[in-house]
Amino acid sequence: MRIQRLYHKYIALKRTPIRDTIWLFIVTRLVLFAVTYFAYLLLTTPTYLAKIVTVPSLLSAWNLGESTDYIRIARYGYQSLSDFAYFPLYPLLVGAVGNLTGNYFLVGMILSNLAFLAALIFLYHIIAFSIEEKVAHYTILYYCIFPTSFYFFTAYNTSFLLLFSVGTFWALQRRYWWRAGLFGMLASLTSPFGLLLLLPYLATLIAERRALFSSVFAFLNGITPLLLFPFCILFINYCAWLATGDRLALLTVELQSGREFTYPWEGIIQTFSMLFGPHALPAGSSLQVHLIIDLCITLFFLVLWVVGLFRLPFRYSLWSFGVLFVLLSFPAQESPDVLQPNQHMLLLLFPMLLTLAFQGKKHPGFHQSLFLIFPVFLALFSITFILQP
Repeated sequence: MRIQRLYHKYIALKRTPIRDTIWLFIVTRLVLFAVTYFAYLLLTTPTYLAKIVTVPSLLSAWNLGESTDYIRIARYGYQSLSDFAYFPLYPLLVGAVGNLTGNYFLVGMILSNLAFLAALIFLYHIIAFSIEEKVAHYTILYYCIFPTSFYFFTAYNTSFLLLFSVGTFWALQRRYWWRAGLFGMLASLTSPFGLLLLLPYLATLIAERRALFSSVFAFLNGITPLLLFPFCILFINYCAWLATGDRLALLTVELQSGREFTYPWEGIIQTFSMLFGPHALPAGSSLQVHLIIDLCITLFFLVLWVVGLFRLPFRYSLWSFGVLFVLLSFPAQESPDVLQPNQHMLLLLFPMLLTLAFQGKKHPGFHQSLFLIFPVFLALFSITFILQP
């Protein structure tokens, strides 16, 4: 009888959503590793060379872009004012563990992947609790196979920002005000975009205003955690002041970044002009391809936001609007591809992937098309990323 009970418990565990999420996570990580293996060895080494490449050396192909800055800060600390553009929580975690192991980049990758897995589990429970399990399954699937989801695989802070953002919404869904404030504080220590979680927090407070004003304790319990959000920014600025002597260090960093406020549509119009205007880029150029990719991703998320207005809770749409507005209003003017940061920052918008899941559930053919197309582009974009000069 005991063996039978243990068997039934094993079967129940095997079918749990968490187990399914973990398996999906593992499979997609293995696929990304396989893409790295074949792309790196076939396209970067001479044919039939017998030289052995170790796993750490193979994975170091992902140490590109912002990853190099995070790993440098994790290893050597903040050395200049411009370093404070990278908020401290992620590099501090990588540095703390990396000091024990010596391989900072590998630690950064592991921590990012674990944070992504935790975010998927949180996200599943949010959607399954408030909507339904099938939509939750589709959302998790789309997150794992989305063409630019490889940013969750490398040593970027995107996984942690997604985890803390999803955690904030999970806490708000259950009206755990202090837990929502704590997750929001961690998000604000990870990226300036964490401050935008004030929008769904305030929207939830307004929706619960009757309960909020029922007693002094309820009011303070709901309002006080809001102070955690700006406290983080002030704390980071204070640390930067001590390190650099600049009282407005974060503002100075932002002014020196080359990002200036523009109308949200100007970056899109500029990209259209570079592609189709009178002085358009020559057909077949590498920059043209990158512009097309980033423009399509940006427009794709904008369309999903519009569609989601009719399906999602108001706090989801409000927060997504805030992220989209900031991204589009402060494009990367110093880069010829002003929409390039959208590739990984738009991955924060889990409500948009939730909207996509609604459409996939409603239209099975559409879901099957995404299931075939997304992995192909994920592999292609991953190869492009690791082989960039």
